[in-house]
Amino acid sequence: MTFDIILCLLIDLFNREIIGYSVETNKIVQLVQETFYSIIRSLKQITLFHTDWGQWI
Repeated sequence: MTFDIILCLLIDLFNREIIGYSVETNKIVQLVQETFYSIIRSLKQITLFHTDWGQWI
């Protein structure tokens, strides 16, 4: 039995620090929600937000 493991990262592009992450076996909305819930710093000062879906194989 094989399955994909999906890693969702939030990276601060200013200093390339990972500020949030979550791992799941399915591409589901909860994966992204859990990633945002894992952030411990305030996001109120964000002026630009970029998403990159990467390459889904």
